This record gives sequence, C-alpha cells and structure tokens, in this order.
Amino acid sequence: IRNICKELSVRDLSSGDATITLAFTEKTKLPPARVIELASRANKKYSITPDHRLRVRMNEITWPRIHDELTYLRSLINV
Repeated sequence: IRNICKELSVRDLSSGDATITLAFTEKTKLPPARVIELASRANKKYSITPDHRLRVRMNEITWPRIHDELTYLRSLINV
C-alpha cells in the first residue's frame, strides 16, 4: 500500500467507517480528468471533497480492499 501511494503521490490516506480519503501532492501522475470522471459516475462511489481530496466509499474497510482500490487508481495513470 505504501509503494502504491508513493507511485500515486498520495500524501495522506485516511479512513472512516465506510470511506477512505486520499490527498494527493501536486506531482501526482493521476490525471485530474480521470478523477473528475470517477466523481461524476452515477454510483457515487467516488467524490471530491471541498479541500480537493478523493473520497472513496467502500463496503468494507480492510487492507486488502484498500490495496485493490489503490491498484485500480494506479491503473488509471496509463489510460
């Protein structure tokens, strides 16, 4: 998880009861257009907070699930 966060330039990862929140540095390779596209989906899994963090709704907050989500986000870098 730490390595993927480093690749994505995540400066902070925090979790709540049903969400994880990612704060990126300005050097992130994740295209802003892709993040906006995620947040615009009808399922509302992703949202952008007022302080520009990516919030991801998850049914279960476990390290394997967080790893899967980060792996998915990493896959968007080369899309």
